Amino acid sequence: MKLISLEIDGYKNLKKKCKFDFSNCSNYAALIGLNGSGKSNVLEAISLIFSHYYHGTAIDFTFSLTYNLRIESEDGTNRQIKLSNDKMKVVGIGKLIAKSKYHDYLPANVITSYSGEEMRLWDEVYLDSYADFFQDLKKQNKVIPHLLYLNKYSWEIALITLLCSDNAAIKDFLKDELNISEDVTVKFNIDEDKYGLFETNEALSLVRRLVDLQKDSKENTAHINEIRTLELNQVDNLDFTKKIFYYLFITSMPQRSEKVKTQKVINSINIAFNDLNVSKLSEGEKKLILVNCITKILADSSTLILLDEPDSHVHIERKKELKKLISEGDQFTVLTTHSPSLLNSLENDNVFILSNKTNDGVTVYPVDRQKHLSEISGGVFTLMNATLIASTEKDILLLEGTNDYNYLKEALKRFETEFNQFDFLIINCGGAGNVAAILEQSILPILGDNQLCICSFDEDGAGKKGIESVKDLLSEESQNVKCITHPRHTEFPEELKEFFMEDYFDVNAYKPLLNDQIQNGTKFKDFESMTKAKGIIERNYKNFDDTAYNNFKVLIREVLRVQNEFHEN
Repeated sequence: MKLISLEIDGYKNLKKKCKFDFSNCSNYAALIGLNGSGKSNVLEAISLIFSHYYHGTAIDFTFSLTYNLRIESEDGTNRQIKLSNDKMKVVGIGKLIAKSKYHDYLPANVITSYSGEEMRLWDEVYLDSYADFFQDLKKQNKVIPHLLYLNKYSWEIALITLLCSDNAAIKDFLKDELNISEDVTVKFNIDEDKYGLFETNEALSLVRRLVDLQKDSKENTAHINEIRTLELNQVDNLDFTKKIFYYLFITSMPQRSEKVKTQKVINSINIAFNDLNVSKLSEGEKKLILVNCITKILADSSTLILLDEPDSHVHIERKKELKKLISEGDQFTVLTTHSPSLLNSLENDNVFILSNKTNDGVTVYPVDRQKHLSEISGGVFTLMNATLIASTEKDILLLEGTNDYNYLKEALKRFETEFNQFDFLIINCGGAGNVAAILEQSILPILGDNQLCICSFDEDGAGKKGIESVKDLLSEESQNVKCITHPRHTEFPEELKEFFMEDYFDVNAYKPLLNDQIQNGTKFKDFESMTKAKGIIERNYKNFDDTAYNNFKVLIREVLRVQNEFHEN
């Protein structure tokens, strides 16, 4: 299963410009953007599309979705399938698929995991599939739902499933990442009076055996080793773990409703290990448990996975593990994120920036051009920078490098009350020579008509070349890009030809530190390797008094003057 392309028009803020080309992706696509950019809406739209074909649910927007899938009914042939508003066809041979055959050309299942408390998607989309799954299970028809919705209420079930697995990678995860030993007990709070709401099937049979295991125990618990030995007519261990998950899911999740005429039999699950229980695990650890269960047990090569911010609450060191889980499987995954640390580990061909900065709807930007910018800037210009640029309606200020960025940000922090009207997206370009490339490839294509970009340079040779490069890019009509050199403050000697961002600092802020180095030198090597003033400022700028930053007001006022002049005209 691999998504090839997606076009959506008319679902919430997803309009005509919301088009994705996944053809160059490997087995995942990451959607990045600020809150409100439409990332979750894309996952919702995909869910609605497949619910439309699995269950015949109504759909009120226009779409086109193309994917590759191995078709078992055609002797395992790989086919490209296109879905578009009540139609399904095989691409290339123009074969329209009859509704009675739809299921043969759909993914085996779509598994969605959401991070927050929102249950609207469950109520509007996934409950239909759950109700069908419940009826099929009673009839012994199949063991997996077409659309599976998982959130934090499934963590305990997922952990039990992992604990029953023979998969070596899963065992390593439990031992090395979670420090869970073999000595694990589970307490199932089971309401036997509700057995009658379930017809006899393997799910209810499992619940009965769990009750028997607990009754045979002094602590009224079931040991994980006993659960592993249960017989569920499994083909192998993978089949067994899938059945464990789905049987526990179906008996512990339902709430009585118009669509599901039953109530849950398992009211709660308490897992104990190392004198702890699962509630003591962090939110990030629970996320990793769920993603491990989805990617290593529940999903296969014909599965589509939708993950909404799977990295939220996951420790920065473990985000690489998350990327590994997503990228190593046979399934195709669409995920949303705004984590810089996760983004930095993803392949650029697999990442799409979503921007909702105008009323025209969401615009999708592939990030292939940003890879070059990251390379030339030494990694300073990141995907998150590109995301912010694509999403912001603020005016933009480009600065040459890291020190310029840090010093101005610190000055603005010191004088935030005086300059509370200063509201720019400030971008560090990683060098004067990179400003033109970042302007050309990330800013000019999406800069709004009423949006200003200011490029501010040191007054030196590199700065002059940077300004010339920017001007070479611009036509005479490009009025919303302005180049300036950092304006000199009044105390700076007029005869000096060069002026740097560091010249805004009062020399008395760092001169004593230089003097200390000289006084503490005891041999030739001490003086030969002595750090220059630039390094002294770089290491100590946050410790300078506010008075050392007074000259930065000259630059701040000039940037505001240029901004006001632009918007007045």
